[in-house]
Amino acid sequence: MNQNYPDPNARYEPGCHPILLITDQEQRHHAFHDALVKTGFPVSTCAASSVSTIVADDVPALVVLCSEVSTREHLEFICESCPEVPILAMTAVTDFTEALDLVEAGAWDYISDSCSCEQLIDRIRSLTLIGSNTKIAMSELEGVKGLCRRLCASNRELSRRFNKLRDDLQLVRSDHDSQVDIAATISAFQALLSQELGIEGVLQTALEFILGKTGPTNAAIFLADSPSSYSLGAYVNCDCPREQADPVLKKFAKDVCHHVAGPDDLVRFQDVDAFIEAVGSEADILESSEIVGMPCCFDGECLAVVFLFRSQEEPFSEELAPVLDCLRGALAEQLATIVNIHHRIEDHWPDESTDESSDWGFGNGGSKAA
Repeated sequence: MNQNYPDPNARYEPGCHPILLITDQEQRHHAFHDALVKTGFPVSTCAASSVSTIVADDVPALVVLCSEVSTREHLEFICESCPEVPILAMTAVTDFTEALDLVEAGAWDYISDSCSCEQLIDRIRSLTLIGSNTKIAMSELEGVKGLCRRLCASNRELSRRFNKLRDDLQLVRSDHDSQVDIAATISAFQALLSQELGIEGVLQTALEFILGKTGPTNAAIFLADSPSSYSLGAYVNCDCPREQADPVLKKFAKDVCHHVAGPDDLVRFQDVDAFIEAVGSEADILESSEIVGMPCCFDGECLAVVFLFRSQEEPFSEELAPVLDCLRGALAEQLATIVNIHHRIEDHWPDESTDESSDWGFGNGGSKAA
């Protein structure tokens, strides 16, 4: 080999990104090599058998493939290793179908291996320009992709915040609607109670209104005779007749009310078995029941305790708690008004009825006011 031409098997210096001339027709393409060098192109050559090693070490700026052996396999390898590199296939093929096969295999363009040096250089310049523009376009495309990824991430974050804001607004709206409903309920309850200035009327009105909110329920109101002593003021039986409930109501008045009395909160007895055990065998009728206690306090004093109880098969809803919590306050306020009107002597409620009890006409089993 003439020493002026690089050895086709020699390794070129990496990092300069030259035109890589792959050839197994060494003598035929010396002229191409010289013409490219004189034109100013950095050129490296290698044998077709060294393609995998050369490409693995450094990615060329452009590949000129001048191999008659396994051309398609070389094209596919280069395309897989460095898909952005333009490939010019020099071939003796003249048939369009065979030339199209080269393009499908990865060649950007093809030229006859009998072309002149000027024709080859012109074609290389065109591919170099295309490759440069392609790299710029690819770089811009990557930038656009990055922008799209950031926009998508921002969109997801905005969607997350919007959904959270929407959920928060729904909660606020629901809470607002609930507060409005409660306020309307309390206003109606207070309007009804304000018309009653007697104990019996207040108790009857209160129980009718409360049961209108809870549905069919056994209910009893105990009035405070002293901080530790309570007596039954009224009772409504839904599914528990008075004769069966009497022993339990007496235990409530004697042993339970003063434990429930207090301004803090409603009391819900979820462990009914423990409740029955604490109250005594008389409370067996409360088995499989739900029990809610409502202390009615005004100015730090518990004036009454309301008990609601019914089957666990029809439990009290959680939404009922804030309504009952407000109703007990309104009832306590009206009871305090009655006490002031009648100038109640401590430990005594005004006596308005000479009858032992009266039937108010609601509840399946009847209703009593003691």
